[in-house]
Amino acid sequence: MAAPRLTERFKNLDVDDQVPQENLEKEYCFVEDEQSGSYIHGSQTVSISTAEQWQKEVLADRKNCLALTAMSKNQLNDVVYQANALQPDKQLFNVKIPFEGAPVTNQRSSGRCWIFAATNVFRVAIMKKHNLSNFELSQAYLFFWDKLEKANWFFEQIIDTANEDLGGRLVQQLLRDPVGDGGQWDMLANLVAKYGLVPQTIYPDAMAAQSSSNMDSVITAKLREDALLLRSMCSADSHVSKHSLPIVKAKMLKEVHRILTIMLGPPPNPHAPFTWEYLDANSKYHTVSKTPLEFAKELSSPTLTRTLHGADVNSFFSLVHDPRHEPLTLLTVSRLGNVIGGRSTCYVNVDMQTLKAAAIRMLKAGLPVFFGCDVGKASSRTGIMDDKMFNYGLAFDISLNLNKAQRIITGASAVTHAMVLTGVQVEDHNGEKRSIRWRVQNSWGEDIGTDGYWVMSDSWMDEYVFQIVADPGFVDKEVRDVVDAEPLILPFWDPLDRATAEYSFLLESATGASETVGRYSYIGANPKRVIRCGAGYDHDGDPLRALQSELAEQTIDIPGVKLPNLIGGAVGYLSYDCIQKFEPVTGAPWLKDNLQIPEAMFMMFETVVTFDHFKSAIILVTHIKIPESPAEDIEPAYTEACELLRSILETIQQTEIPLPAEQPVTQDSTSTSDNQYSANVGRKGYESFVTSLKEHIVKGDIVQAVPSQRLSRNITVHPFNIYRTLRSTNPSPYMFYISCSDFSIVGASPECLISASPVETSNGSRPRIVNHAIAGTIARGKTTAEDDALALKLQTSVKDRAEHVMLVDLARNDVNRVCDPRTVRVDRLMRVDRFSHVQHLTSEVSGILRAENSRWDAFRSVFPTGTVSGAPKIRAVQLISQLEGEKRGVYAGAVGWFGYNIVRGGEVVEGPVDTCIAIRTMLIKEGVAHLQAGGGIVYDSDEFEEWMETMNKLGSSLRCIELAERRFEGRTSTKGFGDIVKEQQEAL
Repeated sequence: MAAPRLTERFKNLDVDDQVPQENLEKEYCFVEDEQSGSYIHGSQTVSISTAEQWQKEVLADRKNCLALTAMSKNQLNDVVYQANALQPDKQLFNVKIPFEGAPVTNQRSSGRCWIFAATNVFRVAIMKKHNLSNFELSQAYLFFWDKLEKANWFFEQIIDTANEDLGGRLVQQLLRDPVGDGGQWDMLANLVAKYGLVPQTIYPDAMAAQSSSNMDSVITAKLREDALLLRSMCSADSHVSKHSLPIVKAKMLKEVHRILTIMLGPPPNPHAPFTWEYLDANSKYHTVSKTPLEFAKELSSPTLTRTLHGADVNSFFSLVHDPRHEPLTLLTVSRLGNVIGGRSTCYVNVDMQTLKAAAIRMLKAGLPVFFGCDVGKASSRTGIMDDKMFNYGLAFDISLNLNKAQRIITGASAVTHAMVLTGVQVEDHNGEKRSIRWRVQNSWGEDIGTDGYWVMSDSWMDEYVFQIVADPGFVDKEVRDVVDAEPLILPFWDPLDRATAEYSFLLESATGASETVGRYSYIGANPKRVIRCGAGYDHDGDPLRALQSELAEQTIDIPGVKLPNLIGGAVGYLSYDCIQKFEPVTGAPWLKDNLQIPEAMFMMFETVVTFDHFKSAIILVTHIKIPESPAEDIEPAYTEACELLRSILETIQQTEIPLPAEQPVTQDSTSTSDNQYSANVGRKGYESFVTSLKEHIVKGDIVQAVPSQRLSRNITVHPFNIYRTLRSTNPSPYMFYISCSDFSIVGASPECLISASPVETSNGSRPRIVNHAIAGTIARGKTTAEDDALALKLQTSVKDRAEHVMLVDLARNDVNRVCDPRTVRVDRLMRVDRFSHVQHLTSEVSGILRAENSRWDAFRSVFPTGTVSGAPKIRAVQLISQLEGEKRGVYAGAVGWFGYNIVRGGEVVEGPVDTCIAIRTMLIKEGVAHLQAGGGIVYDSDEFEEWMETMNKLGSSLRCIELAERRFEGRTSTKGFGDIVKEQQEAL
């Protein structure tokens, strides 16, 4: 019997979303009937009269009017903050360990929280033994050996997975963050067992320990390079003997050791004695001579275990509360570890009552408790963690009901931070002892919280604490016995370790939502494959050939269903430097690669979430592979697709939005040096570009060229928070945030590079190619009248009009090369479009692709556009390379997507394309934002005015970063856009 039609099955789909049905409205779910084109539930459009009635109802409630007034002048969280959250006696506890240790530690701008939390637990007993009032163990010492062990662990995993697909999820996860700062308790135990411990005075923090991102990025880049070599040596057709693998790996590990030694300093030898001198609490001098391993053995010595009331920290193990799995189950994460041959990373899963009971018993015995949580949720830098801190329901009359399991499985919550419990308030409720609030020692310094200590509500603990490290003597035998059970192995990317979406995208348009323009926003994460192109990557050749081959592997057939253009395909970027692959005559192997990113990167998606702004509906699309044989059952594939859609639906319906957490801003991170901009050429260099190109124009080599300059700046704000600011301050036709694992691309481009979608012609369905030309720029005015006056000045400028017409002609030639000449036309000529900081002259050129040409031919013909290169294009590109001397990277390249081919009318037609020119775009890598802009140089260009034009173009991005830092971190930049301009002028 034939399988029912896909649309019918979707209509009958029973979505068990684990959200109470009474909290859902039917109007939220739309299913389109392909027969009638009408909706099964809800209305197709928003009724103005209905909306007016809704508004009356909102404003009729005096509480809503009060909320409206409050929201107009304040941030949402400031308004809905519950002032009574944990205020009464918040730092009073009837159970508190007698000795908490001091001082409050500060991990600064690093991810070493797990090392700080563990050493803060260890130091309590050492401080008691030696009668110390202040003491820290060296976190940097463990940090050094952890990095080296992780590098070795990584090499072994790469060798073990050499036969796995390089683009597969497992290998990609291994490559994502091989020596990240984070870790687990068992990994810490491995380090102590092998390397021991030393006081901080013996091995203090170097700068790279306090701010580790630059060191991590260098080591990560080296490890990824080494991984490709190891994989090639392990391949079946390799001529290298497998016996040489240990030698090669040892050489690689030696290089990592060299980097660590230079960055962190040479650490003590675990077997060599050190001499520790100290004054005790009575100011009495002491000296101790031990090896690091001997010093660590004190933690399990009979004397120290008596001091700790019988606790041996080396026997501690992790209890977790993961409601996705059955209690009393031993969990482990595949391939998660650091020391080869060390103890495995394991967790005993228990209910929350068991976890809290163990913590209370340990605190009553005077033991500090290591715990892991999701610190960014419902917490305040004043040192309060309370799930009732923000009452969104009061403001909006809504309910938020996502539970802990749903937050874990959807990535909304994960273990993000480790701290130490030192106290708890326990009270009697109807004869039952219950915990009320908990005292927490953090590692963010004394200025955050109450002298560095936080208070956590018991209900917050239920929702956002996942782990404690327990002494086996304080848990029941049935819990201890689980340690010896066979573990349930979770995948390497499981949220129990840390939830991440290292490859993802958000594509939007801010042109206003109509039925044809700016209608859709697209979201995707966790691609099935990532294609990287360039020397040392997956493909070192024409990146479009690799992309074309990948997309040709499947064709989409959706009969009668109206869907957005992007329902699957490749999303990513091509750098400007790819022109050298399309036009070999432009090759410039001498160019410096200062940015160190792939020449092109595309993520292959089969599942896309689309928001339809026109209909205010969310569309979820995934794909089912149709069996080649009619005898094969489609049901398993269909069931799997439905499960995937259900999980996405749960994510969309979650009540809490998981926004990027920001690390606390330390004094170091707000120093003047951190927010300095550096220019790769500066005003003097850029003006020399202009002078040189004008000489070539006089010689007749070119008519116009577009040189550029780059500004770079250290940042600490998360790239997505920069995007959130950019989309509100500089709305543009092409808005995008693309996460590429170790770097991000954030942009607001006004200019289409090439878009293509099938249209019906007399010769069947053919792609219509569209290309935009933007040339001619002037600043925005302070008033509407000044805006209009400046726009008129731009429209009547002989120089700008001549430059624009020339580039429109170049665009028309590019389109004409691949399209039917009879269909090529200029749809719009020299219209003034206004953006946040500048106004542009814009035009649009289109044509119908000829039968013998493809969308790939069209892209090559147009790329890069004359507006970012010049005319004649090839010679202009050559001269730009000679002047700039380095690769441009993403700037002036393309950002966008290529869809899968589509079955239409019984024939396969090329899928749609939509790409923009990567201008007004930021590349954010290793904590540095790189911004680039250029301008068209013609015969009568003025050097200073041309440099100033690039600064105006950069202005929106420069100010966006400053606003993002003030908004999300409370920082005040010491150098603004005007300061940068003035500084470069004064430099002359």
